[in-house]
Amino acid sequence: FFFQAEDGIRDAQESRGLGDVYKRQVDNIRMINVQGDVEDVKKLALFYFKVLDFKNAKAYLESLLFRYEDSPDQLDLLAEINLLLGKTLYLSAEYTGGEEYLTKAINLYAKSKETDQVKLTEPQFFQSRLVYEMGERQKAVSLIDPVYKTRKDKLGEDNVFTLEVANHYLEYLLMVRQNEELQNKLKDYIHSQIQKESAKKSDIGGKAFEVYGFYLQKQKNFDEAVK
Repeated sequence: FFFQAEDGIRDAQESRGLGDVYKRQVDNIRMINVQGDVEDVKKLALFYFKVLDFKNAKAYLESLLFRYEDSPDQLDLLAEINLLLGKTLYLSAEYTGGEEYLTKAINLYAKSKETDQVKLTEPQFFQSRLVYEMGERQKAVSLIDPVYKTRKDKLGEDNVFTLEVANHYLEYLLMVRQNEELQNKLKDYIHSQIQKESAKKSDIGGKAFEVYGFYLQKQKNFDEAVK
């Protein structure tokens, strides 16, 4: 579901800018009946999420949750809604509520016959990040470890989610001062990824540089850490 600037209009009037385009697209999408098709309401919630309007994203996601919370035949949908709500509250720094939604998502995915371990990794990963922000570093390690185990065979591949998991796992291990062998393995993988030009053009790549510098700092290699 994509929103993008409109092209093709070239006249004498002053440029309207992206803000006007987004406003028009919001006005258009508000025409969706929020009591209608679930996919349409999800699209609206995801749009607000992507433009960092977490208040409206939360409102539409909660409306879906209210509609389907007593539907045992909709486990995957309920899990997805709880996951999105957990991510929304995490990004809004509402950590306690976010953890509750992410825990519900994990439990619902676990009950679903269509869910495999890989599908569970996203709520587990965000839950680890959330509890880390709450200062529960050891719990963050225990939550991210099963996520890492589903990705460890992909170390060496150019995979965005694998790099994101490696970034955060290494950061956690450095903070709790555990498992130097795994620290070195994650460090080597992160170092291989930040050599690529693509790493300089993304938030996850930026996090990789930050964590690698943190590792060098812990090794008292301050000159390289500054770089």
